[in-house]
Amino acid sequence: MDRESRALEFLRRVSGDTFSFRNEKATIGGIVQAVYLKDPRTPDWGIGLVLRESREAWDVFFESGRRRSVPKATSGVEIVDLSSPSALLSAAAATPIRRWARAHHNVYVVELDPKAAEDPEFAAANPEMIPGGLCLYVGLTGLSPEKRFRNHRRGHKAARIVRRHGRRLLPAYYRQYNPVPFEVGRVLEPWLAARLRAAIRGVAELETAHGERAVGPVIELEVGRPRPRSPS
Repeated sequence: MDRESRALEFLRRVSGDTFSFRNEKATIGGIVQAVYLKDPRTPDWGIGLVLRESREAWDVFFESGRRRSVPKATSGVEIVDLSSPSALLSAAAATPIRRWARAHHNVYVVELDPKAAEDPEFAAANPEMIPGGLCLYVGLTGLSPEKRFRNHRRGHKAARIVRRHGRRLLPAYYRQYNPVPFEVGRVLEPWLAARLRAAIRGVAELETAHGERAVGPVIELEVGRPRPRSPS
């Protein structure tokens, strides 16, 4: 029995379930096998990718953007044969485990002064914005969120709208996701912004560079109820 078959048989014995590995990416050394599961303790976290395993537990990154250890003794753990993983899980699966061990990138969310809504680009992208509504900025950095925010305020590699209108960090919106490898962070950043977008309505996207690397759109969001529409 080869190494892959032994690993498969071991996981079957431990979990009590049947499942299959799925080829997720090709590497110089061959094919990396991805294993996905669901944890009944946190069903709202969705499907998780097994990053690595020990004798007692799986280290799992979930499509909710969170990571946790799942004991193999947990009742009801379901191994999933996932044919079309989300962009976030795909990025996680494509990232070598050594990159996870050295992960130091962080997503972060900044509360902006309501005057940020007067920014022409922001206002144009948010025609239904409620005056005085809470505005947010979502970013990704290789620094700590605190140091990155200080750099914004000092004008060092700063996003203009944060330098002018940044009030404070909102850790409750992002701390559960950090840290992550850059390859995952560059997907997690727009993913987090999209989740906030779906919850709050109204988004402005500005193409810019931030932190030490340009990673795509930086997003400011207006938070609040959309203005009621007139009856048609």
